[in-house]
Amino acid sequence: MGPSLRNHTAMAPLTAMEQPFLLFLSHSLTVHLTPTIRVAEALRSWGWPVFFLGPSAHRTRIVNTGVEFIPLTGEADLDDLQYYSANNPNPPAPDYWNMTWQERAVVDIKVSWLEPIPAQWEAVKAALTMLHTRDPGGQVIIVTEAIFHGILLLFYGAPLPAGIKRPKTAALSVTICSTRSWERPDRPRRQTQSSPQGSTICLTIQLCNLVYQASSTRGVTGRRTSSS
Repeated sequence: MGPSLRNHTAMAPLTAMEQPFLLFLSHSLTVHLTPTIRVAEALRSWGWPVFFLGPSAHRTRIVNTGVEFIPLTGEADLDDLQYYSANNPNPPAPDYWNMTWQERAVVDIKVSWLEPIPAQWEAVKAALTMLHTRDPGGQVIIVTEAIFHGILLLFYGAPLPAGIKRPKTAALSVTICSTRSWERPDRPRRQTQSSPQGSTICLTIQLCNLVYQASSTRGVTGRRTSSS
């Protein structure tokens, strides 16, 4: 079992009628999936309605957390274990394993980061449509792992399906943030945790604060319906 936030009392949870859907997005590589799944599981354990748009190869581990799984499709549905297997009948590039690591990195960026973007975006739109059908008056907050580049189309003005409002978003990175923004003019200092669980709880509490800000009454008009 992953970390639980049930005993966290820094802020009172929203009621079931107020909670937005949290839609997690993650790149298909295990190193990106694992911390993202742990954060999603922790939020689910605290009572949030959490959905995870992820690869079919990792369906079981995602479902076992209690989070509702939504499958990626097409090129976005990458099986990373097969991708990096020396026995892969369809390697990402001819003679892949005889390349230098720098050459393989270029291939990986092209094949696993860039080429899946259109399929990732289609999967995001399908997930938003499904959640809208489930609760037309509710709000969705997308929590996206930083290497899920399909979400970039939202910020470049790609149209959403008819009737779908633009969701609020929060970014989740598996590495220490080294960028500055108007919200964080100073780069955050590296904080070490005594255990992966402690690190996950710390990260999840910070994410909870972002979710609460995004779902405050200043920005949310939709609420859960009694049937959801």
